[in-house]
Amino acid sequence: MKSGVTMAAASMEAHRRALFGLCYRMTGSAADAEDLV
Repeated sequence: MKSGVTMAAASMEAHRRALFGLCYRMTGSAADAEDLV
């Protein structure tokens, strides 16, 4: 069984690309989007 931290990290990695895209559209800046993700 995975720990809560490991599960959270796996979930984050699974959604990282979509989150980056959303943040990029919101900010218009790749650097700012990366900071948010």
